[in-house]
Amino acid sequence: MNDPLALLEAAIVDWAASRDDVRGVIVVGSRARSIQPADVLSDLDLIAFTTTPEVYRIGANWLDAWGEVWAPALSPIGHGLWEWLVLLAGGVKVDVVLTPADGSLAEMLAGFPYHQIERYLPRLVNAGRKVAVCEQTEDPDPAKGNVKRHV
Repeated sequence: MNDPLALLEAAIVDWAASRDDVRGVIVVGSRARSIQPADVLSDLDLIAFTTTPEVYRIGANWLDAWGEVWAPALSPIGHGLWEWLVLLAGGVKVDVVLTPADGSLAEMLAGFPYHQIERYLPRLVNAGRKVAVCEQTEDPDPAKGNVKRHV
């Protein structure tokens, strides 16, 4: 596998899986579309859900897990959120928004009950959306806030 983007995506998956505070990372923007996919010059736009977003604002060293960092820049984007704009070796560009995994933005992500899958899944796929099917792994009665799920 010599595709720089595929190598980067694999590195990001490995990084996220190794971090207890990272609840998920999703691809958004042009690389998330299946209709009119991104061109070769498009960057990789991510949202990282973490219980400790402030840890990732302190410095850029954590980005080394994704590859050789040529130029990192941290910018506030409003609503208390921050985005890293990162240029990696080979000219691969990544933008990642650090989002608290406390339900703020996570609650905006849509979900529907499994018995409605035949109704909603085709709509999402036909709209060009990528869909992750999750299984609820926690009893909702005693849970406070979001119920634990696994993809």
